[in-house]
Amino acid sequence: MIEKLLVKSVITGGVLLSLLSCRSSGEAIATGETNVRINLLGSGFSQEGTLGGQAATNHLKLNDTKQQQELAINDDYKLVAVLSPDNSQPLTASLASLKAATPPLKDTNNLGYGIKYKVVVYDGNGRYVTEKDYVSGDERNAAPVTGLNGGSTYTFVVYSTGSKTIVPSVTYPDQANKTLATASVEEVPGNSDLMYFSKTMEITGNNTNYLDVVFSHQFSQVTVYLDATPTQWYNITNLEEVSISPHYDKAKMLMADGSITPEQPAAKGSIVSFPLLSAKSVKADPVYINTNKVTDGIFRIKTILMTHQNDAPVSLQNIALNDLKITPGVKYNLKITLQPNDKYLFYRGYQAVRLSGMIWMRHNLGADMMANPDVPAQQINGDYYQFGKKMSAANVTTPPNSISKWDISSAPNDAWNSGSFLVAVKTANDPCPDGWRLPTNREINTLDKGTNKSTIGTVQNSATNYSAAKVLTSVFDPSIKMTVPFSGYRSASDGTLLSRGERGGFWSATPNFSNTTQAVQWTLYDMHPVNNNYPWATRSEAVSVRCIATFPLDR
Repeated sequence: MIEKLLVKSVITGGVLLSLLSCRSSGEAIATGETNVRINLLGSGFSQEGTLGGQAATNHLKLNDTKQQQELAINDDYKLVAVLSPDNSQPLTASLASLKAATPPLKDTNNLGYGIKYKVVVYDGNGRYVTEKDYVSGDERNAAPVTGLNGGSTYTFVVYSTGSKTIVPSVTYPDQANKTLATASVEEVPGNSDLMYFSKTMEITGNNTNYLDVVFSHQFSQVTVYLDATPTQWYNITNLEEVSISPHYDKAKMLMADGSITPEQPAAKGSIVSFPLLSAKSVKADPVYINTNKVTDGIFRIKTILMTHQNDAPVSLQNIALNDLKITPGVKYNLKITLQPNDKYLFYRGYQAVRLSGMIWMRHNLGADMMANPDVPAQQINGDYYQFGKKMSAANVTTPPNSISKWDISSAPNDAWNSGSFLVAVKTANDPCPDGWRLPTNREINTLDKGTNKSTIGTVQNSATNYSAAKVLTSVFDPSIKMTVPFSGYRSASDGTLLSRGERGGFWSATPNFSNTTQAVQWTLYDMHPVNNNYPWATRSEAVSVRCIATFPLDR
């Protein structure tokens, strides 16, 4: 409340200078009946406000204007939220524009056209004089406030609820003695855009006077943004019971200083609505929050539903951001990002890593599963497989020269995936163990986008060089990584070992449907990317296999 009164004292103290009659210094103020015309310049929000401290279990990053809160929703996803004041239209900017407000009766203001507001006039003793209703954007055509005396001082109080249809009346406890000190506006809707302005000034009787008005918003306003883009393919298709609390359905405003008393607590808070869904990123309609200054505000979402074509829907439940600081008159943006919860885990009997919502083995198939998967060595090289084949064509100890009776046949398109590009279905030829399968090109692409790349070891083509590898580091958590050894590959024509120590990668289950002799493999070099990271490879070529967990994932 103290901060609010300070803002009002600045406004009423004369920073908002009116464009009164042009008269030289020392000229006597003309008396006699005169009038005042209204020059509405717009509105502004206070710049104060931050997101409050959170529970010790959350990760926080603080600065002077915003705070970040991170919540682990489930094993797959986490939520990162940032609440910060939106100072794109602060009250100070409106003050700056006011100083250069010429000529009077501007046709434009940031409220647009059609907002109703009331001007109430009190004399130097605080007694009621008159009042008049106006419509924003129509001030030039509106009649002025009349019945005023030049040489007298008046207090002008202007208010609106942002409505185009109504403006509430002023309430006085004693209708026979209407005073500014006792005046109030009762039962203001808590979801309205309550605005207030007050100015005391001496007027002249020698010409028309002008009152420049810049409203201050009395309630907080919050715009919520929800972004699932980091998940890479999910759309937000449904949101249930989104709200911000505390919030009150009604308010009482004192005319003397614009101070607010919230009334009638809303059990469900201020309801947040999203007009458009079925997109990776969605924006809510701005909502007004009617509350005193608090440090225990709560943002809630009962359900977030994410879907992508034929994928199983992802449902995130009972999300709450606690301890929000909400200050009346501040405009906020609440930006919420849904991110994969990347982590290491032991899954279905194997060392695994969750990256971009998918679970990968940390070893190539055929590697020593007890060896450290992030230390390049012969033990993590793994076996070599031809596309669509169940059995490996070579292992790490197979001599590097050509292999007798090398199989140059091409497996069919559906040899490893009898489903589709979007929904993979494991086949009997898939060499991965139960609960695992070959990844699709789409899943490899998601892994690629969700990781940063670096190279370790000595990059050199040698049959005995096991030191080089590509490290895939999570873009969401740099402590999480997956290492892909530069294991090279076996020639499609005769099985000769090529590029060990300078090239790595693994097969996709996705074939080239227009060429029955080719399929997709992810190829990793020292420099990444190199032209096309997903080149078509001859199906009889033998490369590494890296297995991904089948869906649905275990819970």
